[in-house]
Amino acid sequence: MSSTIAIVTFEDPKQASHVLKSVQEFEKEKLVSLKDAVVVVKDDNGKVDVKETHDFTTGRGAAVGGALGFVVGVVVGGPVGGVLLGAAAGALTAKKVDLGISKEKIASVSENMQNNSSALFLQILSVQKEGLLKALVRDSGGEVLEIELSDDHEADIEDALSDSVARH
Repeated sequence: MSSTIAIVTFEDPKQASHVLKSVQEFEKEKLVSLKDAVVVVKDDNGKVDVKETHDFTTGRGAAVGGALGFVVGVVVGGPVGGVLLGAAAGALTAKKVDLGISKEKIASVSENMQNNSSALFLQILSVQKEGLLKALVRDSGGEVLEIELSDDHEADIEDALSDSVARH
């Protein structure tokens, strides 16, 4: 499934968390679908705090691995050992594979942030209501730092632009 990554910065250290709560409410209402969300806060002393909320965490990896291990274990004949082996493999996989926003991108943005500020990284799978997130960012006082479009989204935009050019 394709996704778009949006990075929004705020002069207020609490604003990224407030905006994320609004986006999570939209998600509960099925207006937005997120794959990953990260809030970065840089305090007065330049210390950075990163809170990842949707990524494929070690706990989720262990749970998925445990379920797979149980199935394998039952087939092989040892469900308890299979669960433990699967959970360990899932936890290890979650540590090794980044399925969301890259750690390098988070580090790069946080290095350039001003002290006493925040940033919100969203990996968006879909938005049901056009302009919803744009309005939220505008109303929150955030500044869109970067938007990375997936190949699918880029192709859709290129198709729309070429159609528009062909008509004129």
